[in-house]
Formats: sequence, structure tokens, C-alpha cells
Amino acid sequence: MTQYTMTAEGVGGGILDERVFAAPPTIDAVDAFGLETGAERVAVAGDGLVALYVPGVSGASGVPGEWWPLCSGVDEATADEMRLWDELIRLLPLDEVSDGHPLAQEPEPVAGTAVDAAEAVRLVTARILRDGLEYPARELVADRFSAGWCVYAPADVAEVEVREFLQLPVSLPVFLVSDLGRIKEVPSAVPTELAYRMFAAEETYVRRPIGDDPFAAEFWAEFERLSGAHGPVAEVTVVDDGLEDRAAALASGLITPIAQQLSLLGPAGWSRFEASFSSTVSAENGRLRFWTGEAAQGPYDVRVPEQLAVLVRRQRRLAAFLPAGPWWRLLLLVDLSAPGNAGVITEYDYGDDPLPDDQLLAPDDYRRDVAAYPRDSVPAWMREYIG
Repeated sequence: MTQYTMTAEGVGGGILDERVFAAPPTIDAVDAFGLETGAERVAVAGDGLVALYVPGVSGASGVPGEWWPLCSGVDEATADEMRLWDELIRLLPLDEVSDGHPLAQEPEPVAGTAVDAAEAVRLVTARILRDGLEYPARELVADRFSAGWCVYAPADVAEVEVREFLQLPVSLPVFLVSDLGRIKEVPSAVPTELAYRMFAAEETYVRRPIGDDPFAAEFWAEFERLSGAHGPVAEVTVVDDGLEDRAAALASGLITPIAQQLSLLGPAGWSRFEASFSSTVSAENGRLRFWTGEAAQGPYDVRVPEQLAVLVRRQRRLAAFLPAGPWWRLLLLVDLSAPGNAGVITEYDYGDDPLPDDQLLAPDDYRRDVAAYPRDSVPAWMREYIG
């Protein structure tokens, strides 16, 4: 007979308390257990699958004491991905993680294509001009931090241009640019150190290695010891036969919680939704549409939160380890109106046909993506588009 274990978790997945049930515990039991133990999350595991619950998440009512599913029906590896994502969006902004937390580490380094200061300024200038932003684009400067560059207008330049041309407050936002070229505009009201920490944590989450491999850690420790004793070794190649399989399992596993999080954003009584995400290493856009009722009234367009875009970005990073490489467009369809067929229909679009104009990113974004993830072939239309 299957037993179900309900676990109260703290930051980092630490266990606060556990209870065993003969049947899946109800949401009321989860709610009571979470409040009683002061948990950050409640995990319910049984029959090889895990469900995670959190209090007051985005997209739900957010009423204290009401617990909502972060994900359900996933394997343990996918649950671990979602635990970290939850801490990234909910706990890290509150500074509730220690220096030793995985998300407090510096992002994995970028080889070969890392953005330098001049490129960071160029990218931000292009963004300002392309989007028609009311921001002084002359004499921008770039300061280095752990995850990339902070690009901004110096105070004297900003003050002159704001007074004379824009009539805006002197205090202006800054632009954070990752080593892969991703740009994030940060309002001036956000403290700089918090912005740096959150941006670095996002990069760390998306780019971190797949799982912990004790053998690999021991190997590299021994390699460094021998190198110190005998001088540097010319070249060492480590082949991980299981990497592709683990990446495939995680990439596939994250589709379910992505769809579950999207479903929380829909209007009451939704019967169907379609989501599409266009993505490269440096930019993305998303479109989410819902229909309601048996007559499929709609569509109703809903904005995709930035936090959820980070989770999609992580899924694409995992998909990049597969033979086909990272997708350029991810399509999801969930239809509750078809009896017995409420699963998630997933399609990876690698650009065999031209992407829709409203979901096509800038040529520079695709150039950076091809440089970061070289492909055996690039479709002719894309080669022409990116020059």
C-alpha cells in the first residue's frame, strides 16, 4: 500500500518535521501543517511523485494561511528545480538565504562570448534607441559586478539631459547586462545591492550545472592536487555519458510545473490556454492566451510575469544539452474541454519555418545565441535575418 509523507521544509529544503499518511493529505491538512511548523514549503511525496505547496504565491489569493501548489505530480529532481525557483522569487528578495545557499554563489562563467564593458554599453544604447526609451543614451558608463555589468548615465549627464529634454526626475533607472547579453532595467527605487544580488541569483539559477556529481568533484580535486605537484596538464577531457539523459529528463520534467504556474494566471472558469515563448540567451518574449467556457470565449491575453520567464529560461538551458540544441520558440497548449485529454501538448520550434513577426526577437539576439550555442545548421531565413 502506498504511503504519503508530508514534510515541512525550511530554506534550502531543510526538514523541519514529517508525518506519514495512508492517503494523500488534503489541502486543509497541508495548510494546518505548514502553519503549525512555520514551514516555507510543504512537500507531499508518494508513489514516486512529489507535490510542493507554498503560502500565498503570485497568481493565487496570497491570503496568509492559504497554501497553494507550487507544482504537483513531478519527480524529485524536478521538485528540486522548483524548490530553488521558489526561493529565488519568494525568499531571496527578503534576504532569507545564507551565503552558502546555491543561489548565493556566482554564476557559472561564460566562455568565449562574454560581454565586455564596451559591448554592454552598445547593447544598452541599442535598446534605448530601439524602444524609444526616455533615457539619456549619450556617455553611458559600465561598472562590473559578479554577474555582468551595470550600465547607467552618470549623474551630471543625466541631470543636464533630463532638465533640458525630458523633464524627468534626476534619479534614473539602471540597466544590468549579463555576460550573455541579457538586459534588465531596474527602477531607481530598487537598492543597487539588492538588484545585483537578484540579477546574479537569476543567472546562477539558469546557468548552474545539472545536479551534483560526487565522482566529478573528487576527480577534479585529485586533478588539481596532481597539477600542483607535477605542473599543469596540457588537456583533460571528461565525458559524462549520463549528462544528456539527465538534461532531457529535467527539461521534460519542468514543462508540467511551467504549465501549472501558467494556469494560476488565468481567469475563473478557463477551459483552454495557449502559451508561446520566444527566447535566446539575451532576450525573450512570451504570449499567454486563455479561453473560457465550453464555447471557448476569448481569447484573453495575460501578461507573463518575469519570475515565470526565469523558469522558462532554465528549461531552455537544460534543452540546450540535447542533440537538437536549444529551441527558439516553446509552444504549450492545455485544453480542459476535451474529456480525458487534459495533458500538456508541447512543441519545440527550432526555426525550420520563419517565426511569426510578433514573436521574432532582434537580429543581434539570435547572433548572440548562435555564438553561445553553435548549431550544425541555421535555417536560410534566419541566416538572412541575422546577417
